[in-house]
Amino acid sequence: MMAGVATLYAGVAAFFIGAFALACFCWLASRSADLPRRRNSNRVLACGLLLVSNFPVAVGIVAAAIAIETCYVVIVQNNSQQVLSGIRLSGGGCEAEIGTIPPGGAARRSFWIQDDGSLEFRALQGNSALTHTIDPYVCGGMGGHTTVIISPDESISVHN
Repeated sequence: MMAGVATLYAGVAAFFIGAFALACFCWLASRSADLPRRRNSNRVLACGLLLVSNFPVAVGIVAAAIAIETCYVVIVQNNSQQVLSGIRLSGGGCEAEIGTIPPGGAARRSFWIQDDGSLEFRALQGNSALTHTIDPYVCGGMGGHTTVIISPDESISVHN
């Protein structure tokens, strides 16, 4: 987190240093008769566009970092000898269906929590229904990474 903030501050400082250097170049070039003005104006325009174009790129990087940080990822690993079917993750204003996982298989789902609540796991294994609380409290904007493991004895363990 601190590296990202330091990078943002360094980027803003680099912008002002670049803008100052560009202004100095414009001033010196305008006083020199050796360089053609049209060529200088194209260079100045290209450098100015490069300086300004960094801001939309930075906004995109910040938005991507926020999306990654607030995403909740659940991996369901079926270590049992039976097929898991009808797998659902629900809670916090979200519903995610995983479907079916064969014995020894795994599936991954990513989603964004919308509301406060608890995150629940539900599945069918043969004729029995499996339910377990993955996370007792989730809230909007909260990210996380959890692995749900179904053991051969049909017990469920959760690892954060």
